[in-house]
Amino acid sequence: MNLAVYGFGAYAANSYGVYAQAYNSDDEDTPIQSIGVFGEARLSPLSIGVHGYAEDWVDGDVIGVKGEAEVYLGTNANSWYGVYGSAPVQTCTTSGGVTTCAGAAGYFNGDVFASGAVYNNSDIKLKDQIQPIANASNLLSQLSPKQYVYKTNTFPGINLATGQHYGLLAQEVESVLPDLVKEFKTPKSLDSTGAEIYASFDSKAVNYIELIPLLISAVNEQKVVIDSLLNVLQSPTPIAPIDPNNVQKITLSNNSSIILNQNDPNPFNESTNITYSIPEEVKEAKIIFTSTIGVIINTVMINERGSGQLEVYASDLSKGIYQYTLICDGKVIASKKMVKQ
Repeated sequence: MNLAVYGFGAYAANSYGVYAQAYNSDDEDTPIQSIGVFGEARLSPLSIGVHGYAEDWVDGDVIGVKGEAEVYLGTNANSWYGVYGSAPVQTCTTSGGVTTCAGAAGYFNGDVFASGAVYNNSDIKLKDQIQPIANASNLLSQLSPKQYVYKTNTFPGINLATGQHYGLLAQEVESVLPDLVKEFKTPKSLDSTGAEIYASFDSKAVNYIELIPLLISAVNEQKVVIDSLLNVLQSPTPIAPIDPNNVQKITLSNNSSIILNQNDPNPFNESTNITYSIPEEVKEAKIIFTSTIGVIINTVMINERGSGQLEVYASDLSKGIYQYTLICDGKVIASKKMVKQ
């Protein structure tokens, strides 16, 4: 074991294994950098720049690594961070569709607490190929949240959380959203002599933060459908008043009747079915699909007579309400509304 610096402090009111301070120059224009402790490890089977460990041996506060940054020279400081961790993106490799990360800017073997807000870099100037999220509802419908407990006894080398937990299984997320799953290597644990206590192993992790934009997009998609349905309910087709002197009596029969049924399912995502019945005496029959403003999307000629079915595929159709109308021998028989999610 090669140690650049090893410090041990114990059994005192204030004990420090390693304590370092760095102050900037009094010259505010001097572009220098102040670092209290700098740890770097390279080219070894187990490379860790700074390792902090905290265990409650006696009463009091126990801190594995403490970082503190303060600006002494007013607004001329470029930046200040209590703890700074860095790892190249190239530590992650993809093989056979599986992304494995051998390193990260920070590895925490236990819970992480922040007394303030936590931010993720999201500046537009850092992003390219920006596109809206499409079909978020369908993607989320393929995910199955679970409740579970961790195998704390099976993996003693890592501090897995106890109690009941709720989340997703990384392997299931990977089959739907592979970019949100990566496989990380848990470093092996060594004792003071370098002997291995716990072996290294790989495990998959989920980027839960990036599920939030999908949830927002899914809510927006549902809002389009709900608003469309509300518009139909709030603006029904007006019914003309009935003149009691103009009442005609008829007898209804299923024999030789023309039928146009409501599409099923409705609303629908990718496809829906429309059933109908056209009697033999009808010479020409067609179903016309239109938008809410009357633009004709498609016209289908019905050549067969009797009961039939149309399988309608609309993966390239935008969300909204559409209408289909059955016309037989130039007369409008019936119209139905269908909702594309």
